[in-house]
Amino acid sequence: DLFNGRNFSDDTTMLTNLANEPFSVLFGNSSHSQHPPLLGVFLSILFQPFKQLFSDFYAFRLTLIIYEALGAVFFWFTASAVIKSTKMRNLVLIGLVIFPVGWMGTVVMPQDEVVSFFWITLVMWLFTQKRFFLTLFFCGIGVVAGKVFFLIPLLGLVVTIREHNFILRGLIGILPVALTYLATLYFSGMNNDSGTVLGFTPAAMFGVNWWVLVWKYFGFTNEECKQYSSVLALVGGVIPAILLWARTSIQDRTGGLYQQTQLCMILAMLLWVYALFYHINPEYYIIVFPLLLVCFNSALKLIGIGFLMTAPWAVNFFYGVDYAITNAVGDSGRTAFVKVYSAVFPFSPSFWHHLALVVNSILTIYFAYVATKRVLDYSSNSNNR
Repeated sequence: DLFNGRNFSDDTTMLTNLANEPFSVLFGNSSHSQHPPLLGVFLSILFQPFKQLFSDFYAFRLTLIIYEALGAVFFWFTASAVIKSTKMRNLVLIGLVIFPVGWMGTVVMPQDEVVSFFWITLVMWLFTQKRFFLTLFFCGIGVVAGKVFFLIPLLGLVVTIREHNFILRGLIGILPVALTYLATLYFSGMNNDSGTVLGFTPAAMFGVNWWVLVWKYFGFTNEECKQYSSVLALVGGVIPAILLWARTSIQDRTGGLYQQTQLCMILAMLLWVYALFYHINPEYYIIVFPLLLVCFNSALKLIGIGFLMTAPWAVNFFYGVDYAITNAVGDSGRTAFVKVYSAVFPFSPSFWHHLALVVNSILTIYFAYVATKRVLDYSSNSNNR
């Protein structure tokens, strides 16, 4: 993205427009209604001041850098509470900085999921501090100002947090979601705009998991991929929470080990969604990144996390090169990537794209399984006590 101040993707221009019109999705007059209604507001808070000093190109990157830096602070607070080894805390912090899932979505190809990184680290820190009402509330804010995927950890936390009444927990978490989307539906009706995230059906070819191969070789339409994968992702996503809730007694739902297991539960829920839903982009992995580092804080697992945080962007790279060569795209950014590819890789980019899809799918499923096993191990040990 740093070629002559030009962006590789139209996403950055779209998000810049969203930051310039922060209430457009909420009021139902945006052409980008697939985004959460308050995302533009939180982008605008930093983007507008930076815009007074820099071009949009740099102002938007600075906006995301600030959100990533704030997220890194909350991540460090969380890691300090959960990871006892100073050496391991330092290693995971190094991983947070050097693994490409962070800086790729901040500086190279700016993506709004960096804001979601901020929300998930804030939620993690509040949770470790046992500020459960604030945890649920800001998880709900993450749904309307980050990514709809925050509904998954919100559900898991409402079900498995022991403190306070279940109905009260649910109300605290769902309140910002319900109020925001009711307002969006109201204003959208006034403006005759029926577009919401539920009506958005992106092309399967832009994904980074096995659904791309299903779409390509089995003749599934985008709508069919969306329908089937939605059911799979919903079922897979809720299973870790059900397992933890059903296999532990109220007395077992307390203490530091239980809290760490809940973080693993959230990770497992999100990773199963990533493994089973058809439209998962590489930048989505920044949301699970801090959870992975906290839940699997060993040197060996850290290497695996590094591969997982690289594989989705490898899929994107090979897809972009394949697209540029096939369609004779000649802009400066893609041309540079094609030159790099031609100098380093044998075979066609399609081969590497397919291989990267398989590798990323396997890694995602593996870590989803291991996180789920952590949940099962805790509940099994609880039943044996």
